[in-house]
Amino acid sequence: MEGRPVSSGISFADGFAAALAQTLGAQAVTGDPEFGALEGEIGILWLREEGE
Repeated sequence: MEGRPVSSGISFADGFAAALAQTLGAQAVTGDPEFGALEGEIGILWLREEGE
């Protein structure tokens, strides 16, 4: 993701959160399916809804 344009169809806010996670070497913690486009680019800790 760093230093190259990415056209993944995610919102600006999600892109900012993903870039911050990458910069800090952290995982993004989310249940937002838009982050699926970034799997392999950043670490993602998926939240599940109750009952799943």
